[in-house]
Amino acid sequence: MFWDMYQDSRIRQTENKAASIRHEMDQAVEVIKANEKRLETLTVACQALWELLLEHTTCDEEVFQAKIDEIQRRSQADTNCKRCGRKKSKRTSNCSYCGVAVSKAI
Repeated sequence: MFWDMYQDSRIRQTENKAASIRHEMDQAVEVIKANEKRLETLTVACQALWELLLEHTTCDEEVFQAKIDEIQRRSQADTNCKRCGRKKSKRTSNCSYCGVAVSKAI
């Protein structure tokens, strides 16, 4: 009898854990859907800006690609702090570990 009660308790715990995980998964799916929508919006905005740039300036595909390459090089360069050697954040102006001022890549 005690064994049955113990087993029932373990089964309920496992079911509750599974329900919790399902809930977390559903939340993650919603975040993914929201991010996909944001990505689509940004993609359309970039396309619109690119078309406006082509229509109203002397900028061409080659200049655009050169700028993309420059930005990618800039964002990949110097990912470690010069003082402590740890990976630095691109979003802050100081190293999160030692506090030294670092230049922002982006």
